[in-house]
Amino acid sequence: MKYLQILAIVILCASCASTSTDQTIDLQGKWLEKHGADVKNVNTRQDNSEMIPQMPQAFRYNGFQIINDRYDNYTGFQEVVSDSSGGRSLKYYGHLTDYRLSGDSLEIYNPITKKYYLKGVLDVQNDDSVILVKRGDSTRYERQIIENYENFDRIELDASRCFGTCPNFSISISQKGDINFEGKAYTPLKGKYVSQASFPLVDYVFSKFEQQPILKYQDRYEDGGTDQQTITLRFYQAGKLVKTIEDYGTASPQELLWAIQPLKNLYLRDELNWERIQKENN
Repeated sequence: MKYLQILAIVILCASCASTSTDQTIDLQGKWLEKHGADVKNVNTRQDNSEMIPQMPQAFRYNGFQIINDRYDNYTGFQEVVSDSSGGRSLKYYGHLTDYRLSGDSLEIYNPITKKYYLKGVLDVQNDDSVILVKRGDSTRYERQIIENYENFDRIELDASRCFGTCPNFSISISQKGDINFEGKAYTPLKGKYVSQASFPLVDYVFSKFEQQPILKYQDRYEDGGTDQQTITLRFYQAGKLVKTIEDYGTASPQELLWAIQPLKNLYLRDELNWERIQKENN
């Protein structure tokens, strides 16, 4: 009888070890939410972590990327802060942050709260498919093939005014890291400025666009509403303008909206040193 009890324990431990091995997966790469996936009958776990801000309405499905052991939050980290005089401004923390695997849980470091939050409990389907479970909600993510379509040497972005306080500005970045910015309204910087970006930052901003079929996108996307902001993108190759895309009311394809975010928020990055361009005397 004692022998049978020991054998049962050994078999149970072996089964547990097998389950743990099945959950092992390399998360490096690009992951997009799969719509309409059947994610029933998976284990759920409640957590006591802080609630994080909801995803903006414009972002119609979720996704993330893990690059060189860094978690890329496509929507970025930002918050509205108030100063002593009652003024409000946008604080931008970028898109890349730390992550960790705690058992079968994927946890993301939030630079705003300076704490890790639960992205979800991992239920590994296979090497290219995982389910993340959080507070009873289950979302399936599938690994995507990363392709490079076009190389650009310069990208420009214009953000128009809207019926409200949309930042009105123009910004451009080159492969050499040259940044030009002109703040017109509702921006912390007013007037024309220049700055220099580091190579990793340049590579990050450009890669977001170069991993998409930019030249096959429509010239204009719009949602049919009124009084919304228009984002205009211009792409250059060998010094020549090769593509212009206008987005009215965040109506562009999902991944283009994600790519716009790092460039659109570039002027808010703390590590950039801005030099004002002196106005010419008339």
